[in-house]
Amino acid sequence: MAKKDTVTEPVQHDEGFYAKQNRRYVGTKETVGYVIFDMAQSFNINSYSERFITTIFKMDLGLQAVANLINSIWDVVNDTFSGAIVDKTRTRWGKFKPYLIVLGIPGTIATCLYWLMPAIFPSASSTSMAKFFFYLVLAILRETGGTFRGFAQTGMLATITPNPIERTRLITQAQFFSGFLGENLPQQIMDLVLDLIGNQIIAKGNFEGAYDNITYAYDKAAQGNGFTEEFVLRAEDRERMKLYGKQADDLHTDLHECLGHGSGRLKEGVSPTALGSYSSTLEETRADLFGLYYIGDPKMIELGLVPSFELAKAAYADYIMNGMMTQLSRIEPGKQVEESHMRNRKLIAEWCYEQGKAENVIEWVVENDKRYIVVNNFERLRELFGEMLHEIQRIKSEGDFEAGKALVEQYAVQVDPELHREVLARYQALKIEPYGGFVNPEYEPVYEDDRLVDVKISYPANYVEQMLNYAANYSFLPNIN
Repeated sequence: MAKKDTVTEPVQHDEGFYAKQNRRYVGTKETVGYVIFDMAQSFNINSYSERFITTIFKMDLGLQAVANLINSIWDVVNDTFSGAIVDKTRTRWGKFKPYLIVLGIPGTIATCLYWLMPAIFPSASSTSMAKFFFYLVLAILRETGGTFRGFAQTGMLATITPNPIERTRLITQAQFFSGFLGENLPQQIMDLVLDLIGNQIIAKGNFEGAYDNITYAYDKAAQGNGFTEEFVLRAEDRERMKLYGKQADDLHTDLHECLGHGSGRLKEGVSPTALGSYSSTLEETRADLFGLYYIGDPKMIELGLVPSFELAKAAYADYIMNGMMTQLSRIEPGKQVEESHMRNRKLIAEWCYEQGKAENVIEWVVENDKRYIVVNNFERLRELFGEMLHEIQRIKSEGDFEAGKALVEQYAVQVDPELHREVLARYQALKIEPYGGFVNPEYEPVYEDDRLVDVKISYPANYVEQMLNYAANYSFLPNIN
């Protein structure tokens, strides 16, 4: 029997199916526009947001956790109704286009506000409630707007063209450029920029972070040990130190190291060693005076670096008390002050006390058989810091050995034995050690096929063993010279 020619009948489709397959609905301009739009949505700047909030915006980690929990709960609630709202939207522009256009400007403003938060709250503490609620409300608004735009974007992709082949091609093009240019390239550029600007800036940032961690740890460890109540007489001074102490100490250190040591010039022909063995003490004095004087400058408030002169008051009261009294806890009975930084603090405090005695700028007060040092006139004390800075800079610039020697020997070396015994006894009663230290974390890299995948962090329990390990493995000097 002869074999009949057979014709495969096409599957029945809706009217115009083949026409849709052969027709191009999205032109070149629309394709480029959609690809750019998709790239913008996937731009990988948010990978730095956690680091930004912690290290730049400086929000407390506990408050971050609370805000993220609330926002996550809102995300679940938000998803349940936003999709339904978008689906029921009926306008002359369709259901998706209004959300993509209308929410674009508010979304841009919200994103700008997010990255400008450090400028909006320049001096707020890490636990500031105003800063917390601003961050929380902004996160909720961004989450809500992002959800609506996300639904609209997904829906638009499904309806942008009835041609399935064209739709697949559009998705492929968008994902390729978004994945490479929108996600990977920004990360690669950022890594390259960090490398190029690089080692010095990264090291500075790491140093600042490490230094801040150390000072924060010292501050927390000192809370509740009774020191402030024992040595600070006035309640207003204790309150200022509690509010501004750490910020004042950090800022004074920054001014001391970066601008204090970095400023000043020697006169032509003056040797850098002209001050001999007094050089180090006088240089530390100059840097400290620079920080003390400028921490109280009105320009610092104008720049938003300090909230008010109250911060300078906290710094001044603490500095004078330490220089004239509490740092004596680090000296053995019968000894003089030898270390340059301790000499510099004593020199500044004793000189200002002597120069301001007629105006009672700084005063010794005895209460319940205990001695306290108090500052009565902070504005005049700042003027004395400026006058002393002028003289120390002159000595440094001119290499005036005799004037430098006279200041150090008169104000910075000798110890009042009665005051010394009292300070040691009061420290001993509080069971406070004159020095403190911390066990550093140890890092162990984890590799898979020669690829770094993780770093394990551990804390050894023994401080002495860790220090001996540093000496054995990282010392660059011989044990015997």
